[in-house]
Amino acid sequence: MRNTQKKILIISLVVVSVILGFTMSEIFNSQPIKIQKHDLVKIDYQMWESDKYRDHDILNPLFDDIIWITVIPITENSSSGLILGLYNNLVGKKKFYESELIWLDKCIDQDRNGIDDITGDVALSYGNSTDQYFNTCLMIKFKVLDIQKT
Repeated sequence: MRNTQKKILIISLVVVSVILGFTMSEIFNSQPIKIQKHDLVKIDYQMWESDKYRDHDILNPLFDDIIWITVIPITENSSSGLILGLYNNLVGKKKFYESELIWLDKCIDQDRNGIDDITGDVALSYGNSTDQYFNTCLMIKFKVLDIQKT
């Protein structure tokens, strides 16, 4: 009887070890999905108009919605591309990532090459005179809700 109990205990330990080993290898080998260019991403997105002192009315955003967006910079697609301040902050993030409040200085980038025509700095917000928020300081915040790879 005692040998039977030892065999059951050894078999149980082997089975538990195999299951635990398989589970741990799955956890460590699975790579979290990160946002890349051209992915379709669902975000809870808010945007506020700001000023040079980074003041904004937190209760009155210009935009507050859950949207699906394609991760393409505005420099490559001026109609549906993302401003660089949002694009740069999305790339490399994972599902459920929640940004801090991101301040984007106003800019002028008429040719949409990503460089401010006046300062030579990176043009992170809307810089073409046809844009609704042209040359406006903005604050943005977002949370990644879902990622669909292309």
